[in-house]
Amino acid sequence: MADCPAGYQCRLDCTLELPLVSIASPNYPGSYPRNKVCRWMADCPAGYQCRLDCTLELPLCRLDCPLELPLVSIASPNYPGSYSRSMVCRWMADCPAGYQCRLDCTLELPLVSIASPNYPGSYPRSKVCRWMADCPAGYQCRLDCTLELPPTTGCSGDRVLISRTGDPQFYNAQTYCGRQKLTAILSVNQSIGLETRLTMTLLY
Repeated sequence: MADCPAGYQCRLDCTLELPLVSIASPNYPGSYPRNKVCRWMADCPAGYQCRLDCTLELPLCRLDCPLELPLVSIASPNYPGSYSRSMVCRWMADCPAGYQCRLDCTLELPLVSIASPNYPGSYPRSKVCRWMADCPAGYQCRLDCTLELPPTTGCSGDRVLISRTGDPQFYNAQTYCGRQKLTAILSVNQSIGLETRLTMTLLY
């Protein structure tokens, strides 16, 4: 016991060297047995906290599982031959939970060729020809053509009208004439129209 002078406090500096407790898994440093549950409980002196320092050397869990899901091939009827006209085909697919379906496909839609009457000969005079085309949903129609018409001022003579909206009345259609190549004219939606107004007798 120690008494301090009047008006002062007593101070105690001391180092506690309490025993360290080591714990380890069974059979350490060898491999521990499987399906084993171990539990350790520790109590510390009053007024102190327990401190735990440990090194974990547990195996990492790794999952490598390449999924080899079957590929599903679909094709139009009679492929690789010609498919039937006026036919609608529909395929639906479900994918495993947590995955997305992927579609790789090649569209081999037929090209449609159009020409003026009597091509490659002379076309008749005073002839109006009109072609309308519809494309599959989600696609645009593309028009490539070669014009061999006589040049006229303001395309007042033989001319070609192209409606990128597929309007059968050809309102706001684009007008072309003369000798030129038209490349990659795309429809606004899924329809396109072409009309020839021929008054002279020339090759087209």
